[in-house]
Amino acid sequence: MGTAGRDYIFKLMSPEFVDSLFNLRRRYFLRGTPSELVKGNAVFFVAKFPKSQQVHKEYDLIGDGKVKAVGRLEQTDRDYEFATGNGWRFVVDFENLSRYSRDIPATDVFSQSVLDRQNSQRPFGVGLFAEESRMAKLKLLESLLS
Repeated sequence: MGTAGRDYIFKLMSPEFVDSLFNLRRRYFLRGTPSELVKGNAVFFVAKFPKSQQVHKEYDLIGDGKVKAVGRLEQTDRDYEFATGNGWRFVVDFENLSRYSRDIPATDVFSQSVLDRQNSQRPFGVGLFAEESRMAKLKLLESLLS
């Protein structure tokens, strides 16, 4: 992905992952080393999966958080069995993790170039350049206030 210190977009691939992140564990698990993530990174969470009876073809922005810590799972970790059972070896802990009261189409917040990268990147997400992150935060605030 790139430079440490960037903000990121993480994909949540199923309703179960959304529930795990926002309601049960409040952590994000990964297979590979998230070496580019550091404490203080902002992370936006997007999801794309069936809604109601229709398949929603675009990503929705559903929440965000600030990285508190990143590390390798240890056997003593409270979620070790859950994570390793899914093939995950690393964990990202968050502070200020929030699920929005309504989903916001990612197209309302992120530029087309960001969305194109999101669709072509490795499964867990994509880094944002400083200006992309700044613009996303402004558009997000506008969407949440409208």
